[in-house]
Amino acid sequence: AYSISKTGNFDKNGFNSYVQQINNKHRAELNTNLQNVAKRYSDKSYTYDQYSKAYNDAFNSFLVNVHNDLLAGQKQYGYSYTLERS
Repeated sequence: AYSISKTGNFDKNGFNSYVQQINNKHRAELNTNLQNVAKRYSDKSYTYDQYSKAYNDAFNSFLVNVHNDLLAGQKQYGYSYTLERS
């Protein structure tokens, strides 16, 4: 679970634009990675286990990249971001 809270200098328009930008960027990367994984599975370069691991790795990488960008934008756009690990 994550939490995003406004701080005193919250830039709503900048924040919305930033989140949309990072989301689009990382989703495009994820789609490319998943297409490559699927291709390697369909041409039998990957076993099903390798396919599953590569698919999960690509998705986890997407989550880490979005997390890191949300951390990086806090001061610039005036928000506080926290991730709670269970």
